[in-house]
Amino acid sequence: MEIDRRAFLKLLGITTGATTAGIWSARSLLSIPDEIYQRAFDGDHIETWKNSICSFCPGGCGIRVRLIDDIPVRILGNSKYPLNQGAVCPLAESGIEYLFHPDRIKTPLKRVGKRGANNWEDISWEEAIDLVTARLQKLISNNSIDHFVVIGHEYNDLSTDFINLFMDAVGSPNYLKSSAADIFALPAFLSQGWDQAPAFDLAHADFILNFGADLLDEEISPVYFNKIYGSSKSKIVHISSYQSRTAVASSHWFPINAGFGGALALGIANVIIRDGTYNDEFIRKSAFGFEDWTDSKGNRIKGFKRLVLEDYSPAKVAAMTGMDAGTIVDLAREFAVHNAALAIAGGTTAYSTNSTYSLYAIYCLNALKGNFEKPGGVLFPNKFDISDFYRTILPSSQKKSSFGTGFNLPTDSLDHVFRNLDFGHTGAVDTLLIHRLNPMFEATHPSRIKDALNEIPFIIASSTFLDETAMLADLILPEPTGLESWNLSQTIPTVEYAHMGVQQPIIPALYNNRQIGDVLLEVAQKLSPEIRRRLHWESYFDFIQAAAESIYQSGEGTIISESRDYSWIKYLKARGWQTFDYSTFEEFWTVLLENGGWWNPVYTKKERQIYHNRSGKFEFYSTTLANAFQNIIASRENSAIDLEQLLSEVMINDRGDNVFLPHFEQPRTATFDAKYPLQLFSYPILTNQPRSGATLGLMQELSGIISREYWQLWAEINPDTADQYGIEEDEYLDIISKYGNLSIKAKLRPTVMPGSIMLPYGRFGSSNQNTIYQLFSSDQDRISGIPSLISTKIKIKKSARQDHV
Repeated sequence: MEIDRRAFLKLLGITTGATTAGIWSARSLLSIPDEIYQRAFDGDHIETWKNSICSFCPGGCGIRVRLIDDIPVRILGNSKYPLNQGAVCPLAESGIEYLFHPDRIKTPLKRVGKRGANNWEDISWEEAIDLVTARLQKLISNNSIDHFVVIGHEYNDLSTDFINLFMDAVGSPNYLKSSAADIFALPAFLSQGWDQAPAFDLAHADFILNFGADLLDEEISPVYFNKIYGSSKSKIVHISSYQSRTAVASSHWFPINAGFGGALALGIANVIIRDGTYNDEFIRKSAFGFEDWTDSKGNRIKGFKRLVLEDYSPAKVAAMTGMDAGTIVDLAREFAVHNAALAIAGGTTAYSTNSTYSLYAIYCLNALKGNFEKPGGVLFPNKFDISDFYRTILPSSQKKSSFGTGFNLPTDSLDHVFRNLDFGHTGAVDTLLIHRLNPMFEATHPSRIKDALNEIPFIIASSTFLDETAMLADLILPEPTGLESWNLSQTIPTVEYAHMGVQQPIIPALYNNRQIGDVLLEVAQKLSPEIRRRLHWESYFDFIQAAAESIYQSGEGTIISESRDYSWIKYLKARGWQTFDYSTFEEFWTVLLENGGWWNPVYTKKERQIYHNRSGKFEFYSTTLANAFQNIIASRENSAIDLEQLLSEVMINDRGDNVFLPHFEQPRTATFDAKYPLQLFSYPILTNQPRSGATLGLMQELSGIISREYWQLWAEINPDTADQYGIEEDEYLDIISKYGNLSIKAKLRPTVMPGSIMLPYGRFGSSNQNTIYQLFSSDQDRISGIPSLISTKIKIKKSARQDHV
């Protein structure tokens, strides 16, 4: 039953982030099942509360849900949950709208007729599971199960671990995940062999150099970083090609040419090394490749010190970056003089064709300080991994994905998967499962992705909505919302303490939806007794409980509580006491659900190795990268290739020892193009994230507060650049790239770099303007596979749409 939004909200007193702001012009309807509608009118209006975890983004904030007669009516933050401490973003508060959204898929769907024609037939779950089973059974029988591929997004919950288990059990190595944490894990892997994102102790740092990481709006945990930025007393210097909300919240913002953050880091390193203000003890005892060295063949190898002193003087770096040489010197000396100084990176620095070397160079600034395993530095916490309980039962396959870049770095790139499909890999995928991901909307150059998808014989979409990618599927498996699901949220990357949140159903599933874990368990049961034996849980809920029980058995940490007194918790744990009294797992589970999560705030530096590479030290010269190049060359059995050819293939310009040092590579398309003279960028908006907020009308409208432009996209342009083209505020301009064009209203912003155009990333209205990435090229860093969001050149002109202003 569909009713007027106002009537239902008035009846139950439902409040969301949008209604709090007084925004009502969205005009969308809530779709209320008859039973819920009737209960709302006939019930006793009894209030209850439940704790859970927000599932809209990988941030995993703790939430507290108010219910009237068991109908969720309001979402607030869980003040006990250590990550967000009671704060939530408007997106989390909009969970009620998401739950009752009229466009939710309500039952499994099978394509009828031509792919993409949006003709569907309702089918039963039994038929849907039989279709999936038949596809996989055929691939297993033909010894071609690696032609089964799963792509998804890393939400830091147990669904990712379970899909990994399923893929291991059936024998396919091809599960690829998109994760914002990859940009933090990559430099730690190159320098230390550490394959996860380390933690950055921003809360205790006294000086932070942020090379473009838009922490307040991007994924991982924006609420957590908003709280840190809001309370931080440290000096935060933000260096990026546009003034983001994170830049505004920082102490200083310095504009820089996009893609040149790595060059600036090397210029800062030049000053620190020249001044002799680096941590000499750390360099002598714990570093490799800083000074020149001799390899096993007697060859003299260049070290990091000689590289930066010879090639990256402040004057030279100033010419490259657009920054003043004196500013570079000042930043370097200020970074050197602070005890707890941190360097982090993201944004246009990370999403560039030179991301591998840029991220590596910036991370090396932390090594010059020797700022590892120290308060205010880079931490490698004693994380209790709740997946340990099943790794001993089901060891991970040693097979490597056939869709990676070949360097085996901790970066799964969906852009690289589709590049492989474009470059002659047709037939490599027989069956594709897309889980909670919309690459047609989220990835660059969607027309290329559509062509690649159309080459795949069978596509399964596990999705809550019929989005652009699900429209191209052959079978749709409807996922429930987070308010209807069980899950465990794991420790969020870059956070310095271990934590785990329980996502529990606030309300039984409204429709005929199932979580992907339960679907795959049924498929496993039908495939073979051996696969079923390996995936022995009766339900996904049993799997979750088993993970939680492993924490209980460990005796580590404690259930979260209102008290966050670290010293008191440490005192109790040291004496073998718990802050809660539970003698059985059942009691532990009950308290866990009541409070919403578990954590281990006691950070202890144990005697353990944080270097997992050949040298056993921090490597300024990456033996990990050198080995990767050698392994790729050795694997090309049928086509002889040398290092020179491989470097050309992955589009690396430098040669010699510099290849394995954190040098600067010129970002592609950074040079002037007379036909397309301007550079195109995008930036995230917290309320309009692609996998969630982009679906919600009220969040789309709330995003318009930024520009006072509602329900349509806008383009931000420097006033001087606008003046060159005769474009004024609120006039439309045509943005044209080699891949597409859009007509968009102009907003003049002096904080946008001259010669560039900024577009907010998200969905705005229902026209073709909802996919800004149709303008973008599909270029990427060819080592990491990380897509480049700064490689697209454009031209603009005044639009014929001016009569619509």
